[in-house]
Amino acid sequence: MNIFMTERLDAAAMEEYVSVLEQIPEEILTAHCPYPEAKESIIRAFINMSEKYSVCLETARSRLLGLDRNCGWNEEDHLQFLHIIGQYSPELRNHRGLYMDMLQRILPHFSRAELGVSCLYAQ
Repeated sequence: MNIFMTERLDAAAMEEYVSVLEQIPEEILTAHCPYPEAKESIIRAFINMSEKYSVCLETARSRLLGLDRNCGWNEEDHLQFLHIIGQYSPELRNHRGLYMDMLQRILPHFSRAELGVSCLYAQ
């Protein structure tokens, strides 16, 4: 998932999204409005919304760049984790308890909380 998100949010694409957002639509600029203050207010609101969205987009991009393919784990632990999760079908009764028990046995150097959070992202 991280690879696909990063590809979608690469610098060129982000610049394209931001530049589109920063452009005030022609309809707003050319629309007839009997109240100039209202038109100015709409344009200011659009610019404000555009700036906020740009900040959110940049924050998401920087968070994604901070992640790695193995979520900060070494590759062997990550592969074991994925393998164990994959062995327990969601249709099994108490499947979460079963794979959490196995994860704690195979990966004792991770706390139950770390494993639980990782399980949420893995699903």
